[in-house]
Amino acid sequence: MRNVLNSLIVAILLMGLVSCTIDNPVDTPIPSGAALSTQAYQPFALPAGNGLQKTVKISGTVTAAEGGQLSFEHSKGNFAVKIVLSFGPGSVESDMTLDMFADDEVLSATFGPHGTQFKKPGTLYVEARGLDMNGDVNALKNRLKLLYKNEITGNWEPIEAYGFQVDAATGTVVCKNGVIKHFSRYGFGI
Repeated sequence: MRNVLNSLIVAILLMGLVSCTIDNPVDTPIPSGAALSTQAYQPFALPAGNGLQKTVKISGTVTAAEGGQLSFEHSKGNFAVKIVLSFGPGSVESDMTLDMFADDEVLSATFGPHGTQFKKPGTLYVEARGLDMNGDVNALKNRLKLLYKNEITGNWEPIEAYGFQVDAATGTVVCKNGVIKHFSRYGFGI
């Protein structure tokens, strides 16, 4: 009887040990806002030779009374990109200078000061032409997302956005209304 009891105790301990080695051990909390989806998203790569070739910084003032916007346009060869981030009156607590850094490798931009939260979300408009888009246009339309780079997980995660358009023949993607609630890095892809 004693051998059966010892075997049972060992089996229970082994089961407990094995169950604690899953992806999220008992003593490791899942970070707030962490993506639970296994879907991997990636922003579109800029075309070789026609992309920005360097990170570009744009600055502008947004006022509490009137709002404001940051705007960036670039074209080279058959590639063109336009990024406009607009804020309405009352979006910020007080007047502030905002920055946008257009990425030189993927269709993304980083906004700052990092972590800035808004009383009313900003609206992001992105239009890019000349991207390499392989695949079925309908599938692209269904998978196209405005993405946020989660610094905790290191993953690109989809966020709220409306008004997507895709034209695979010209490699054009458009997002007319991305909802920006705070500043971080945002991209556009599948």
